[in-house]
Formats: sequence, C-alpha cells, structure tokens
Amino acid sequence: MKKALIAALFAAGLATTAQAATTTTTSSGERAYLAGDYGRALDEIMPAARAGDAQAQYLLGVMYAHGQGVARDYKRAAEWYRRAAENGNALAAFNLGFLYYTGAGEGDNAIAADPAKALPWLKQAARAGNATAEALLGEMYYRGEGTQRSLVAAATLTLRAAKKGDARARYNAGLMLARGEGVEPDPVSAYAWFDVLADQGYPGAARNRDLIAARLAPEQLDAARKKADEIRAMG
Repeated sequence: MKKALIAALFAAGLATTAQAATTTTTSSGERAYLAGDYGRALDEIMPAARAGDAQAQYLLGVMYAHGQGVARDYKRAAEWYRRAAENGNALAAFNLGFLYYTGAGEGDNAIAADPAKALPWLKQAARAGNATAEALLGEMYYRGEGTQRSLVAAATLTLRAAKKGDARARYNAGLMLARGEGVEPDPVSAYAWFDVLADQGYPGAARNRDLIAARLAPEQLDAARKKADEIRAMG
C-alpha cells in the first residue's frame, strides 16, 4: 500500500511540474521521460542536474525512486530530492519528506521510516502551498509523530488542505470540527465536509454526515447544506 501511494504521489508531482521546466534541456528531458524514453531522458537530465538545475534534480530523483532508466535506488533518489529541495523545488521537498515518513527499500538500499527527519521537508512543501504536505503534517501534529502533539496546528493545517480539495484532509477536518479538536466545535461545518465527501463515495463520510444530521436543528441543517454547496462550488 505504501509503495502504491508513493508511486501515485510521484506521478502526480511529475504531471504538475512537466509544464514548468526551467531550462530547454530539462524540458526536453521531461518530454522524453513522459514519452517513456528513459534512456534519452537520463542523458539529458543528468548533466542539468549535476549543473544544479533544481527541476532536473527533482526528476532524476523520481527516476531513481522508480528505477526508470537506472537501477532503483532510494538513497540516490533521496539525495537528488534533497539537492532539488535545497534549490527551492517544493515537490522534491514533499517527495523527500514522504520518503522519510514512510520508509522504502530493503537492505543497503533501505530508507528507514523517520517522521522527525521527514518533518522539515514536509514543512518546506507545505509553506509552498502543497496540500498533500499540509494534510500529512496535520496528521503528524495530531498524533505527535516526529514532533510535539498540537491539536491547534493539526486543525490549522488540515483545514488549509481541506479548502484546497484534499479528500483525506476534508474527512479529518469533519472529525475535528465535530469533536472540537484544535477548533471550536462546529457541527454545521462538519456536516458540510462529510456531505461533500459522501457524494464522492468516500468511506465513512455518509455515516458521519447522517449521525451529525440527527443532532442538528432544522435551521442548522439548512445552513449545513448551504455550506456544503459552497464547498462544492470551490471544487
């Protein structure tokens, strides 16, 4: 499950950045990568990465993480992500943080799971507006993973990611608003988040929405439905 999630996140990050190349060489390398021509991609991306191009460094990290054109090597992936992140690439910061958070590989090629080591890189990605990083940080603060537990920080990050459309953050936001964890209890808003997720078939959302609805007065339920419509309009 973790490997599948890592692959999905890497693929999403690549799709986002493929249109934002910083040099002609990197853009050409990205096009080769997206075409599945990993040998050509490596030939064009490697020199740019060694020369300090953050986008090339990020993409090289993706290739090492997946074994595309090179032998899969999580440690080299982490090193190239680190270089790219230090050069300001937010997606590289997220991938590096997530790699440290989950851990990956075996034996000499293993990256040990270390939430404390993941924390600064995820924070860098969150500061750049990465909703997935915000959602994961919210969970880490909620559980006290790699950092001191803070329900206020957890709620702040979770709601920020929820407003950007992150489904897991929306579910967690509903729970925190319903329970008053890190925020004032707000069953109307909690209903709204769960109602939107229920339309999308998110597991548990419809049940939570209905439990909250049973405790709302008619005027509160009307307000909750209007708020849900406002969220849907946000996308």
